[in-house]
Amino acid sequence: MDKPFKTIDELICLMNARGISTSINTKGIIEREGYYQIINGYKPLFIDIKATELAGEDRFVSGTTFDQIYSLFEFDRDLRMVLLKYLTVAESLLKSITVYKISERYKDDDEPYLNRDIYCQELKKDRLVCNLIQDFKRKLGRLETDGYQNKGYLKHYLTKHSSVPFWVFVNCLSFGDIFKCYTLQKESMRSNIAKAFSLMFQSNWCVSQRINEKDLRIMYDHLKELRNACAHDERVYFLKVSPAKDISLAHCLKDLTKLLNKEQVGQLKNQISGLLSKVKQDVPIIDYQKLLDAMGIDSFETLFVQQTLR
Repeated sequence: MDKPFKTIDELICLMNARGISTSINTKGIIEREGYYQIINGYKPLFIDIKATELAGEDRFVSGTTFDQIYSLFEFDRDLRMVLLKYLTVAESLLKSITVYKISERYKDDDEPYLNRDIYCQELKKDRLVCNLIQDFKRKLGRLETDGYQNKGYLKHYLTKHSSVPFWVFVNCLSFGDIFKCYTLQKESMRSNIAKAFSLMFQSNWCVSQRINEKDLRIMYDHLKELRNACAHDERVYFLKVSPAKDISLAHCLKDLTKLLNKEQVGQLKNQISGLLSKVKQDVPIIDYQKLLDAMGIDSFETLFVQQTLR
């Protein structure tokens, strides 16, 4: 086998041989977190490139300790927790505005989200729309062969009113569900929703900024990927999203700040600044600018400055 199983003691010996100093706490940490998750996920900033090329296997810069690599691992975990809080705000905003605009336009329809006619009519998207509606029906427990148990509050509305308003149903939708619902709307509705975001931005920042339906789709596509990475405990400081994997964390943060108010942006900035200051102090061996570069940050101070979309 190319990668045979190794005991924790063998992994500690391997780390020592490659230039990582360990401590009495190392074994317990690996038992809890996993070797691969810590070392393979967070080693790039600690690698001695020239020594690695000469040895043909990983070699770490002099002075590297397991505790320092674990500190970077913890920084990333704390970063995920901070991001999740504000990504939830962005998710809630998309749900709220999308539901309001659809319900406002189709006020005579008790369950417009199940109506094929409100969605885009392009033939190439027909299957996507039908799949979305089927998934919505499944969540309502209306597919008899499915056996899906719907939420208690949905069952209440179905029993008492025989229908579930969109503003109630949306509570059981995921980020991905509401994103699909938005992207599969007719262009006029997508533009109407995007206009509401533009007006909200102007109200929050006293600056005119036009967010069109394409801008909104791209922003939320990035944030959806970031949210999934945070929720599934993936490495985020080095994250690249989009199909081309060319959108950095910093780019995602700029997208996110367009959806938050001034107070929330200030809180986000302070929390990330605090995490960066701590990791800079805890892990002095790494080049701090390389950490910022990995995050896509040219200048932390200008990262949260709002700029008008063109």
